[in-house]
Amino acid sequence: MSLSATDRMPQTPAVGRDSRIDPFETALVVIGLVVISSMLRSLILANTGDADREAGGMVQQLVLFAIYGGAMGFLIVGGITRRLGEVLKESWPLLLLVLLPLASVLWSDSPATSLRRAVAFMLTVSFAYYVVARFTLSEIVRILFWVLVAYMAVGLLAAVALPRIGLSSAGDWRGLTGHKNEFGRVLSLIIAIAVVFRSVGTRMWRTWWLPMVVVAFGLLVLSNSKTSLVAAVAGIGGSIFLTFLFTGRFSRFRFAPEVRTVVGVLAFLTVLFLVFIAAPIILEALGRDLTLSGRTRLWQWAIGLGSQHPWLGSGYRAFWIDENTKYFFEFFYWGADADGNQNDHYAGPGNGHNGYLDVWLELGYLGLAVLFIMIGWAVRQIKACLQSGRELEGKFLALILSYLLVYSITERVILQHTELVWFLFMLVLIYSCRACAQDPVVEPVSAPRRPVLRYPGRST
Repeated sequence: MSLSATDRMPQTPAVGRDSRIDPFETALVVIGLVVISSMLRSLILANTGDADREAGGMVQQLVLFAIYGGAMGFLIVGGITRRLGEVLKESWPLLLLVLLPLASVLWSDSPATSLRRAVAFMLTVSFAYYVVARFTLSEIVRILFWVLVAYMAVGLLAAVALPRIGLSSAGDWRGLTGHKNEFGRVLSLIIAIAVVFRSVGTRMWRTWWLPMVVVAFGLLVLSNSKTSLVAAVAGIGGSIFLTFLFTGRFSRFRFAPEVRTVVGVLAFLTVLFLVFIAAPIILEALGRDLTLSGRTRLWQWAIGLGSQHPWLGSGYRAFWIDENTKYFFEFFYWGADADGNQNDHYAGPGNGHNGYLDVWLELGYLGLAVLFIMIGWAVRQIKACLQSGRELEGKFLALILSYLLVYSITERVILQHTELVWFLFMLVLIYSCRACAQDPVVEPVSAPRRPVLRYPGRST
């Protein structure tokens, strides 16, 4: 019986896996992913309102404390070995980006806000390190499969059985997440993951990827979250392109470096065309315009205010606070009804609806520099994993990085605590750093040779 590339691939052992306390630790990871995916957010927040959505109510804080505290407890009981220190060292760009929000408390416009949310962010990161220390990536991929199946089932049941909660006032499906865009974001991520895991995922993904795509796409259409679909396409395309660029493989063919260079240049030119020429057509097809539903006006105002401290920013999560926004909500009042009449409750912006802009507003040019260093490091890890035979880590990281970069243009997920896209990016980046530090995977000698395509007239 022939084995797939994933089945042949040796899994990097997890730190302390032999002493793992199951089924309790597996249950903890499942619950953690359920909370991070916002599957039950409406229930956890208990109608605390949009103003408390990020900070969370008492119930949410208790749930997160139980999850993150339990993870640290299991890690201590199981024994923190030398390998955990190696994991931290191998993922140093991520650590640098994690420490920056905490350091920003020193210059923050609202030190208490920055400190509270920086601690919450660090707890999310610590949970990612715990998962890497105690589980293999294949185990997490299997757990993720069932969590995402449950996510779709809960969203469907909420819309049908609890329409007042599961549907917005406009009839858009939102499950128990509280917002259609949050619901649609995870659905589009399911589509991208299912397509990529069709070839490198565990057996469940390879068997059920198509039904997952069909169900997730149907729910995504009902959610009316259009930007998420673009991000899903970008995630799939980014994974295919980076795999081709770094390995020269496409299907059963292997291409020469010269061909890869030409394809890379053409892809770059295509992206420029889509951004500067085809963007108006694409946005119109999505029911948007170049103002992105008024976001560009919001960006201009935020840039003007953020220019007062461009190098270090206002501090982590200290820009979109009442002191900055309450005097300007009349221009960005998104609580209007279908006729344009404003409701009599405050509904000003809580973020810039652009991940890169928010990083600059909160952490300045320093934060952007560290972010781009980490993105470059992630691309380096993708290349190293793919060229050493670690296809699961390489393709998964290529997928989540491409998705993150595109989705962040219109929504904030970068440096967001308890958010699935950013959490998976951190998680897979740490796994890839560990995997690349191991010995490369060597394909069996009996593996068939793939044909090499070169320019005519050149010898093979």
